[in-house]
Amino acid sequence: MHLTNSILLILVCIGVLCISNADGEKCSCSCCVGVGCKMVEKPLLSIPSCANDACSTKCKQTYPADCASPQSQSMAICVSGAAIVFSRYTIFTTFILAITAMKGLRF
Repeated sequence: MHLTNSILLILVCIGVLCISNADGEKCSCSCCVGVGCKMVEKPLLSIPSCANDACSTKCKQTYPADCASPQSQSMAICVSGAAIVFSRYTIFTTFILAITAMKGLRF
């Protein structure tokens, strides 16, 4: 029983660290060059805010050859840090509840 409580405490600490690491907004870019080309998803970018087309601007600045060319097609999606925290919190809470329920079934 002591081991189970220790494991739950470690999981709580890991969960708090995961939730606290969501800083700022995340920007997802997909770009390609040419008419009818297949868009390629680029790595996520961190930006301070989703306001005023900041995501689209960041994509064009970071990937000028693929996203800023006159012949390029691009799509930029901004996800707020609050949404990321809520998503992580929900997953973490569900996981802890499942562990707790399994612990209760053993005794």
